Amino acid sequence: MSSDSTLPLIWAAAVLNFLIMFIRLAVRKWKRSGLDTGDLMTIGLIVLNFAHASTIHIVITGPKDGMTEAYRRVHNISVEEAHTRELKSKLLLLGRMEILTYLWGQKVLLFVFYRGLIRRLRWERAILRTFWSAFALSYLAVALATFLECRPLSRFWIVFELGHENLCGRGVVQLYVQGGFNIATDIMLIALPFHVLFQAQRSFVQKLQLGILFLLGIFCILTTVLRLQQNSAHKLSQANRTTWANAELIASTFVASAPTMYVALHPRNRHMPEAARQIHVQRSFVVSSDRSKEGSDDMELGTEVEIWTPEGR
Repeated sequence: MSSDSTLPLIWAAAVLNFLIMFIRLAVRKWKRSGLDTGDLMTIGLIVLNFAHASTIHIVITGPKDGMTEAYRRVHNISVEEAHTRELKSKLLLLGRMEILTYLWGQKVLLFVFYRGLIRRLRWERAILRTFWSAFALSYLAVALATFLECRPLSRFWIVFELGHENLCGRGVVQLYVQGGFNIATDIMLIALPFHVLFQAQRSFVQKLQLGILFLLGIFCILTTVLRLQQNSAHKLSQANRTTWANAELIASTFVASAPTMYVALHPRNRHMPEAARQIHVQRSFVVSSDRSKEGSDDMELGTEVEIWTPEGR
């Protein structure tokens, strides 16, 4: 895929991501909801979305990828071209960190929404620690793979060395590390809501609708798998890598914003009172007086847990 055909795709993806996140903010404003953590994160991700598109635009419009020995023999590399190639490689490194931050930011955005599923449950703290640790450690692992694949780091922007093309800057290791952790964390987010959904006092049809909503994360996994397959087949094509990265960004944006938009736009939400709109799980046990004195986290019979109550709604 040529750079000429990639540029429109870059900006089309950026605009589509923006529209999805803008709609998310708009429907919450329509509900007359104040800004919460998720909204502030969405605004930050919108800024990062366009920053990444600008970065990759410069990378794609720069000199062609790599510089083979044959090219070096027939071309006299000017100082200006050398500086341009160095700048392109540095911006490419920045672009990969922008993609990483954007993808993990969307995961955190979805998790902030899902926190309403586990609030006040006795295993809430364990779930929170597990997910926050998984997000932080996986982000750190991918960042290290990004910066350590070329050692020393300056090799990343050396496009020709020792008589052969410098390949460490292609980021093959980084691609697989990011893809692996991306799939693993997506699976965690898909699995999180189903334990509560199975206990929800809702009809089969309603559970099926919500189950489909929760399973949207499968699209992220499929996109990541396709990206790994395509990039493996075209390791030397930055345009190909950029195209599939944009597909991954779109999928993650939609999956992270869909639950919020569903809650606001579902017909039941427009015609039912606030209390009747919420999905509840009734805990089927009674807390004994002894366990209450011990500070048990169990809730009394009849206590309800709101599924659709993201933090700060």
